[in-house]
Amino acid sequence: MKKIKKFKLKISPYLVEKKLKEKSYAEILPEIKKIISEKIEEVEKLLLPATVYETFKPEQIFPRLSPKGFFSDDSEKDNCVSLTIYVIVLGEKTKFMKGDQAEIYQAIIESAQEQARRFVYRLVNEEAKKENYLLGMNVDLPIDEKTRKIFKLIDFNRLGLGKENIIGEQIGFCGGFIPWLSKKKIKTKKSD
Repeated sequence: MKKIKKFKLKISPYLVEKKLKEKSYAEILPEIKKIISEKIEEVEKLLLPATVYETFKPEQIFPRLSPKGFFSDDSEKDNCVSLTIYVIVLGEKTKFMKGDQAEIYQAIIESAQEQARRFVYRLVNEEAKKENYLLGMNVDLPIDEKTRKIFKLIDFNRLGLGKENIIGEQIGFCGGFIPWLSKKKIKTKKSD
């Protein structure tokens, strides 16, 4: 199991603006851009990102979670030799403001989550390369009763978080898995 705390996130104003446009803002005016930049600066000072991840064999995970629908195709599922399960938290909810600019804060948090996911993916990819494997696509898992069985495999206490109340007390709580794929099986399929 790997644990990393307080890694640096640099949130892109462009990505926050893009998220706002997707949700409700038809146009991002210069005054909104200024507010976004100020809020990003504020949030970056308050973030305490942390992640914990661990790699498991598929037979440890698949019985707990139906893999159908999480892989792009059956060959990816069949080529899966390991799965890295991860959880990310960005900080405590109580540190963030609500109110008038809740949508802006939400877009900033979502952008930070995406950046944190990419960070974890890069770390896992380095490990996979050392062992001569490829990685499949990062799969986000919804936080519900089914996936709690998966996330309980990871020791949240290593992050200083309680297993039961983590979702309600943290912002940016997200998780997922990253499949490790065998290079040999993929090469064989391509040559056929």
